[in-house]
Amino acid sequence: MFRFRRVRRVSRAYTTSLTNEAMKRIRNIGIIAHVDAGKTTTTERMLYLAKATRRMGDVDAGTTVTDYMDQERTRGITVTSAAVTFQWKGHRINLIDTPGHVDFTIEVERSLRVLDGVVAILDGVAGVEAQTLSVWKQSDAYRLPKICFINKMDRPGANFDYCVEAIQSKLGADPLVTQLAIGSGRNFEGVLDLLTMRARRWHGGKMSEWAALSDDASSLRERAQTARRALIEKLADADEKTMECLVERLTLAFDSIAADEIRAGIARATCAGAVVPIVCGSALKGVGIDAVLDSVVDFLPPPPADESANEYAEEPRALAFKVLHDKQRGPLVFLRLYSGRLRPHTALYNVNRERREKATRLIEIFANEQREIKELLPGNIGVAVGFKETVTGDTLVSLAGHKKSREALAGLSVPDPVFYCTIEPDSASLQKDLDHALTCLAREDPSLRVVSDPESGRTILKGMGELHLEIVEDRIRKDFGVAASLGPLQIAYRETITSTATETANRSLSIGGQLNEVDITLRLSSATGRGPVETVTNECAKTRDAEIIEAVRSGIISACSRGPLVACPVVDVEVALLSLTTSPSASLSAVARCANECALKALSAAGPALLEPRMHLQISTPEEHLSAVLSDLSSLRSGIVEEVQTRQDFRVVLATAPLARLRGYAKEIRKLTHGTATFTMEFNSYALVAPHMQERTLKELKSFVY
Repeated sequence: MFRFRRVRRVSRAYTTSLTNEAMKRIRNIGIIAHVDAGKTTTTERMLYLAKATRRMGDVDAGTTVTDYMDQERTRGITVTSAAVTFQWKGHRINLIDTPGHVDFTIEVERSLRVLDGVVAILDGVAGVEAQTLSVWKQSDAYRLPKICFINKMDRPGANFDYCVEAIQSKLGADPLVTQLAIGSGRNFEGVLDLLTMRARRWHGGKMSEWAALSDDASSLRERAQTARRALIEKLADADEKTMECLVERLTLAFDSIAADEIRAGIARATCAGAVVPIVCGSALKGVGIDAVLDSVVDFLPPPPADESANEYAEEPRALAFKVLHDKQRGPLVFLRLYSGRLRPHTALYNVNRERREKATRLIEIFANEQREIKELLPGNIGVAVGFKETVTGDTLVSLAGHKKSREALAGLSVPDPVFYCTIEPDSASLQKDLDHALTCLAREDPSLRVVSDPESGRTILKGMGELHLEIVEDRIRKDFGVAASLGPLQIAYRETITSTATETANRSLSIGGQLNEVDITLRLSSATGRGPVETVTNECAKTRDAEIIEAVRSGIISACSRGPLVACPVVDVEVALLSLTTSPSASLSAVARCANECALKALSAAGPALLEPRMHLQISTPEEHLSAVLSDLSSLRSGIVEEVQTRQDFRVVLATAPLARLRGYAKEIRKLTHGTATFTMEFNSYALVAPHMQERTLKELKSFVY
């Protein structure tokens, strides 16, 4: 005889409250910085301190956890963002280590899209550098709270105060110093925590325990007390509760405010974006890493709870932010789960593709290691196996949820490539394998464009820089085993117009006894900053048919995809439809072709001109080589120097220059400065090619054959 047990039904409100409590102990964070500021080393020390790894990896030795690709270990830089998960003081930290090189800015962009906070790392000597500013702006676009770790305080020339000042003046942030460095450079001894007024020092290759200041450290204590008062004053200005706490005590009794009260105030002000807490140390020596982790837990926010009250609030809703190709398991899709719980074999709906998807397995990623999990809880980051068509930026919801709402989560903005080249397999028999490799890589990397030239039929790769395309070629050879070679590297020019032109075109063609007659007049004018042609202004009162207007637009966009000079995309053009006459039987394709012809005529008549990408340069050089660098920039690179800054014994040159003049610049600047200078560059804007250079540039472009 069977006995039935009564099962108590758990209320949805109770389940939701449990989920929200668990989410409060989750931190989704990213590491951002300029190249070589110490992101990967800091991540390695975090993992070791949290006992997620048994040994500390070394970038130079190629033994790091997050830089696991051959291309990363060979070059000693981060190429792709890597995700790791570990525990710290009862909190689950999902961390993404992002690249610092400008060629891989899309990796930073798509990681920031799914994070709740970031740790920005500064080189204690260089301070705020070019890419620091770029990634900071990217994080500001998503309104992410930040903490800042001033690294490499043990390097000669390190200056804590200079870095704090640079954060305020260059990044526009309000730094809140929560730690002081005890010494710097060779005299760097450790750090002092202003909340608890305790210090931790570096002795004989080991870190001491946190301890109160000794009696003989009166000058350090006085400096710390002054800094603590400044911290509380600034915090009171940024956080009302801290101000109320001071007012309640009727006096500015700074010493009476407990560390926990200050900590809570900093957390509120940080999450509101009012301040950026500052900690310092040396990642290489492991100094200050515990403070970084504590700051992540104490100051950065947990995932926001889903407060929607509709019946689908507990259904899975996720954003795909990254795709990786695995030889055994196929595409691995990285997800940020915003609501609901996701289990293997759950049927989902891709809102962007309007397709059904199913995750056969769920994985927790630890760099290149994969740990299978039974479910993914809300607020977390995980990986799904089995998705067929999902790509970066797609929204996935439950089948039940999509019936209620098909609204997609905000995706990504992908920058346009500035370099391109052909790619060919070493033998014709490898073409199919090459096509498969390029399909996989293009799905992984939204900033990589793979197109086929309509005239020659050759495959063209478009990327963000020389290093970007070199990495792609290396991966095709090593990861996919396809012998292929890149052609000469070319620059992605654009075309525009410099005047206004009005042109008319007509088509008259008899098809099947029916007359297809179209007569169209367009006006094209220059519109700086407008970008690619996407819209057409309809000034023709007689024509309001939406299908016909769309056919006109389609023909114009097709014409603007290959300009009249060298078939480069046309930008910064405003198009107006002045008149349109069609026979009753005229087809939409005839309208589109006529609009295409008319646009091409107008483009040729409106003073077409060539636009070239200009790059923003940041060059760090010893003072004795400054004049040689400036002379080379102005005379050989057509560069415009914007500013020359002083940093310790170095001079930092900020300038812009045409990308065409910067080929091989790394070798040239090493020769000029005997290997003592470093530089970084990133895309700045498109600008007209100088008149005396346009004819020469056009000849070079026309002589290039795919």
